[in-house]
Amino acid sequence: MSFNKEILAELSTSDPLQAPSILLVDNDPHQLYTLKSLLMLQGYTAHTATDCCSGAQMLKQHKYNLIILDLNQAEQEHENIWEDYRTCSKNCPILVSSRITSIESAIFALRRGAYDFISKPYEPELLIKRVANALNYQRIRTQVNLANQQAIQSRTWLKLFVEDSPDLLFTLDMAGALRFLNAKMLDYLGLSNQDLTSLPFRDFLAETDRSKFDKILVEFFNNPEEPINLKVNLNQEVTRSTSLFIKLLALDGKGEKSEIYCIAQNIEAPDQSKQRPYFKLPHSFLTDLPRRSEFEEELSRQIRLSNHSGRSFAVLILDIDQFQILNDTLGESNGEKLLIEIATRIKKCLPRDSFLAHMGSDQFAILLSNTENEEELTSLAGTLLNLVKIPFLIEEQEIFCRISLGITRWPKDGETHDLLIKNTILAMRLAKEKNSVKYQFYTPSIQNYLTDRLTLENNLRKAIERQEFILYFQPQVDISSGSITGVETLVRWQHPERQMIYPHQFIPVAEETGLIVPLGKWILNEACKQLRIWHDLGFNELTLAVNLSAQQIEQPDFVEMIMKTIDNNNLSYHHLELEITETDIMIDIENNIQKLKLLNGSGIKISLDDFGIGYSSLNYLRKLPINTLKIDKTFVDDIDRGGEHASIVTAVIGMAHGLNLNLIAEGVESQNQLNFLRTLRCDGMQGYLFSRPIPAAEITELLNWSRTCPLHFLLQDPFEAQL
Repeated sequence: MSFNKEILAELSTSDPLQAPSILLVDNDPHQLYTLKSLLMLQGYTAHTATDCCSGAQMLKQHKYNLIILDLNQAEQEHENIWEDYRTCSKNCPILVSSRITSIESAIFALRRGAYDFISKPYEPELLIKRVANALNYQRIRTQVNLANQQAIQSRTWLKLFVEDSPDLLFTLDMAGALRFLNAKMLDYLGLSNQDLTSLPFRDFLAETDRSKFDKILVEFFNNPEEPINLKVNLNQEVTRSTSLFIKLLALDGKGEKSEIYCIAQNIEAPDQSKQRPYFKLPHSFLTDLPRRSEFEEELSRQIRLSNHSGRSFAVLILDIDQFQILNDTLGESNGEKLLIEIATRIKKCLPRDSFLAHMGSDQFAILLSNTENEEELTSLAGTLLNLVKIPFLIEEQEIFCRISLGITRWPKDGETHDLLIKNTILAMRLAKEKNSVKYQFYTPSIQNYLTDRLTLENNLRKAIERQEFILYFQPQVDISSGSITGVETLVRWQHPERQMIYPHQFIPVAEETGLIVPLGKWILNEACKQLRIWHDLGFNELTLAVNLSAQQIEQPDFVEMIMKTIDNNNLSYHHLELEITETDIMIDIENNIQKLKLLNGSGIKISLDDFGIGYSSLNYLRKLPINTLKIDKTFVDDIDRGGEHASIVTAVIGMAHGLNLNLIAEGVESQNQLNFLRTLRCDGMQGYLFSRPIPAAEITELLNWSRTCPLHFLLQDPFEAQL
């Protein structure tokens, strides 16, 4: 269960970006640890106290959104504890827990002011639901209190605003919600008075402007004496207008900062060109770079110059991969710091005559007026990709991220600024689907590709509902014994109208759209069912490897879902191996490590897939709860011919042995590759030399055959076979 950021902002009494804070009071340390771990996995902040008096002291020092209090502990300490807690907690609901499950216990707690009652031992799903309900209750009660305060201030508003004023006037509260709009502003936004139920003003803004607006609100309340001027673009889905200039002024309530008085100017007013603008158009508030509108103006100017000179130029648009996940994980404040750091790095590697702009959110654009040579652009793209790949240090935490780049050249890829930007974004979207080379030059065929991709996405949604998929498995072989020790699970799509569709064609689409979550859950369950069948046939030590994506791991119920699937299929935990790539695990490494440790501690094996093509940080490798390293096929392909890849594989195998990790080399296709890996004591292998991915029935035949004819006999050199 993930929590809504808007609810978080309303719940927080000091920092609108802070997660809900929960106080846990229980004299059982083990119970506290388990409960705290569960809540932290849901994204909450949890503090603990082992007795009620300590909890009461913490309530006086901190503000909490919820208290979970052990009923037995409360009754054992002293009879006034309920009054103490109600006094200290004010509007904070109390969720009472107890091992006594009688109705009298629940009534006893509720009569003393508890919000709700839950019995021990906790059922995780029920507990998480009760916590969410309690936090929602607190949010609603907070809104009611705000509404009451609003009524008290209404007389002040009436004195400040005149309904028939020709100006666009409105007020915002400290959370940025609309509190009052005059008739002119209501008409401008297409609203009526009945629509106003504390609507956040940011919902009327274009998505690219919302983070900037939130930051400006914080700055304004920190220094309300200084008016702020800004330009905002509006969300075309909710209002017919496009943009406004706004002036923010302080509106005090009883001498305290409580409201913002806003005077707005319609940029599209017919006489706008005749007026002297009294607002200054800013750069991006966050990065201090030109914004999209300024980039478009500069691009139009460059086109006019190039029409005269005949010289070509290039446009690059880069986008941070999976930035929303990073932003949710780090918090918006640290997400903004990451954007600033990325902008700083980009600036350092660009030519002096280039024009860099922040297009909004996680997207940047570059205009290169004197660079259009494909070789030079490829070199610059490589420099940008490598520069961003270096870890960022944000609040003493290493953050790994990647970018995708789209590239166009004038006039071959578009003669107008609109067409150039559109085609550069199309190229960038295609680059996002690549696993290695994350840049893409625009070609006319991209439009057709993306149209086909949209069709594929729609068909994929239907395929998940209809379960049009089939599992294939590829054997994993222990060369020292000649036996099949495990299988890796792979998926194919049996499209009703097309031939078999392979993973590289639809998995990237599933990951980008979030469909990988239901698809991955189906794959895991079906694979476990098949493993149960093989175990029933007597192959009791066979293990199952299943690939995971970052989106699956970030699901709140991820750990519970994995364990429940294993239990439902009557399997032992140590027979399952979960494969995750370096790139995915680095997105939210601290949280991922915590979840993987829970699984690994129960006996489930963790495998790091495609090792060597990602970050390959030895520092993090030591922290990860992994059992197996899988050497990527890229490095195995030419190891029998020596060279750099052979040296890399040798180093990786030596490192794995030093860390006492298992090894599996992927993509083994020749006897020479097998011999090279065997001399380095890499006994785990998979690849076409042994078997292609095949359906479950053929795996069963192969397992039966391998009982009487060990694989290593067939893989000996002819000379060795004669001996």
